[in-house]
Amino acid sequence: MDSRKLILFALSLVLLLKVSESFDYREEDLTSKESLWNLHERWRSHHTVSRSLTDKQQRFNVFKGNLKHIHGPLEVTPWIPSQTEFSHDNTVLPPSVDWRRKERSTGIKDQGLCGSCWAFSSVAAVEGINKIKTGELISLSEQELVDCNTVNHGCDGGLMEKAFKFIEKIGGLTTENNYPYIAKDGSCNSNKMNAPMLTIENKLNMHQEMDILVICREHSPDCGTELNHGVTLVGYGATLDSTKYWIVKNSWGPEWGENGYIRMLREIEAEGGLCGITLEASYPVKRRSDNEKSHPLEQG
Repeated sequence: MDSRKLILFALSLVLLLKVSESFDYREEDLTSKESLWNLHERWRSHHTVSRSLTDKQQRFNVFKGNLKHIHGPLEVTPWIPSQTEFSHDNTVLPPSVDWRRKERSTGIKDQGLCGSCWAFSSVAAVEGINKIKTGELISLSEQELVDCNTVNHGCDGGLMEKAFKFIEKIGGLTTENNYPYIAKDGSCNSNKMNAPMLTIENKLNMHQEMDILVICREHSPDCGTELNHGVTLVGYGATLDSTKYWIVKNSWGPEWGENGYIRMLREIEAEGGLCGITLEASYPVKRRSDNEKSHPLEQG
């Protein structure tokens, strides 16, 4: 791996590597919640961390997630197809975009120890396209997808395109406040489902300015192109020395990476981009506001 890749991956791996290199533990410490908690307490003492009980529980969840990232993939999604059924068209884009500055992206969320990256990345894309069309940035429910989108597999993984089809089929997605996230599989609550806040159309293409939804392999020293993690691109740009990068929104909480985001090299020689980031790109399309009368889908 060249030095530029190493620098970019250091942004996401620095916390994980420091935990691993500066603190000794055994495999037995990873076998139960009790042993993990004891390990966390030793780690806190080792690093002189002092926090409230509420913050302590949140940090424990982050700590567990980091250990899981070190010792194995967060989620393996065997249902990813070799080819997408949607066409990917080329278009001319501006030299840089950052949806965070345009308030087209909600804050960083945390999927916890549930393999629901597909739901978080799908929801992030829908939130963004709704902001473009209506001017409203609304935080939507990932848990509704986890519980009710049975074509996908809840905390065991899924596909964003299937999530988009589900949202279009049921007539919309409800808000996060109405159907809050619990980081585990639950029973579908039809009463909450019946209050969708916004809709999308089912056709996906590559004509919008940004919000390309991608599947990216979980980071590792040799990331390759075997896809098993869903993230959302919220922008792109270049450094002062003209190194080009994608701005990637993850769902592992604000403690990860650059406040929950990572910049990944773009326009590299590898086919499919760094970690295969451009291999399976798609996003939802919304042509009308939710107050307008529904029309049949335009088929592409």
